[in-house]
Amino acid sequence: MLINIGVFLNVIDSSGVKKGKCLCCYKSRFGKSGIGSLVLIVAKSILHKGHKFIKNNTFHKGVIVKNDNLFFFLGGHFGKCLGFSIILLKQNGDILSNRVKGAVSLQLRKCGFTRVLAIAKYVY
Repeated sequence: MLINIGVFLNVIDSSGVKKGKCLCCYKSRFGKSGIGSLVLIVAKSILHKGHKFIKNNTFHKGVIVKNDNLFFFLGGHFGKCLGFSIILLKQNGDILSNRVKGAVSLQLRKCGFTRVLAIAKYVY
């Protein structure tokens, strides 16, 4: 699945942003914007009003950690991710928050985002 400009993305870290709108996809692998690709988003709905970094209609970088595909659990059961999910990054490439709320894909290891896998609760 590809991510187009204007698509709303779920943010699954504890930074305070709930949804963001995709403005640009860059650093994609093999010309496709999949798991591990960097995107530029604008924050559209937020949880906290008093955070000094996170405000409504501000620009942030993010990495795609989950997409719309079927996946296997270890027991052999199928699961489906609903929508695309991202984690926000700082300007230097570090993770903005210190918690991840949902499951992330193991393909992030190939892209060099092992810190995301370390703080994630569930990895599929």
